[in-house]
Amino acid sequence: MTKYIGPSNPTVKRCAHCRRWLKASAFRPNPRLRSGLNSWCRECAAERTRQWRAENPAYVGRVNVARRVKQRSKRCAVCGDDFVPTQRKDQECCSTECTRQLKARRERARRAASSRNKSKTHRRIKEVRP
Repeated sequence: MTKYIGPSNPTVKRCAHCRRWLKASAFRPNPRLRSGLNSWCRECAAERTRQWRAENPAYVGRVNVARRVKQRSKRCAVCGDDFVPTQRKDQECCSTECTRQLKARRERARRAASSRNKSKTHRRIKEVRP
């Protein structure tokens, strides 16, 4: 029996760190790898994470403080209501409806600018031709 993840044996894999043969369920999914699973088992990965955090307490502390900071409210770019961003820090709108309206507004502005540029180019061409 060959011991690798593949068509002939999709149930076991060898951990690259501890070198043990384990069930595929002992590995986290990783779609970037051919096997679809991480090379380290969950146990080894968790132990390494604990070790890294113990070695880097200052960095972990800064990240945790930044994560716990209360977000400030913003003013919606469309309706003007105050809201607290929930999806991204650069979120500009309070709802999906306002986001749609903002995108439509920007698309109209882009098209208007594009048509102005086209008409200027068209006028220049006419002026050059005798």
